[in-house]
Amino acid sequence: MVSRLALTAGGFALHGAGVRRSGHTWIYAGRSGAGKSTAVRLSAPCESLGDDFAVTFPRDGVWTTCAVPFDNSERAPGRPVAGLLPLSAILRLFQADAGEPLRVEAPTPVVRTASLLNSVMLPGLFADLQEAVLENVERFAAEGRFGHLHFHKDRQVADPVLAFVSRGS
Repeated sequence: MVSRLALTAGGFALHGAGVRRSGHTWIYAGRSGAGKSTAVRLSAPCESLGDDFAVTFPRDGVWTTCAVPFDNSERAPGRPVAGLLPLSAILRLFQADAGEPLRVEAPTPVVRTASLLNSVMLPGLFADLQEAVLENVERFAAEGRFGHLHFHKDRQVADPVLAFVSRGS
């Protein structure tokens, strides 16, 4: 139901983990096993908005996100962040090789759209909204606030992520 509501509001739901830190909010996107929960942990200190499911939609011309009660810990956070929050970026996760530096790359527009579509939750479930899925993802991708985060599961990710999300501020 949340996925359908997001689509009809001009947004989308995705396999993602929301994080708020230093005045910015972003979503780590990726399928199961991509490292979403790990990336949230590596973003400490931060506020988790949920580490398994995320949603974004435009509100008054601003892409927003919110805390959701879906978390791999199988329990809702004790004091969830309330309300809609402006979304700084969506970062698709890629686990890097040990010698590779942590980095966020900004893919080309076509790759942004395709990569983001790969993380959208249940896109085939709503036959009547198939065009909306693509249109909503393309609209977000066109803004350039989507990147690929290459990270290591044992190193903090804050510096490259904050540098990427801050560039649009």
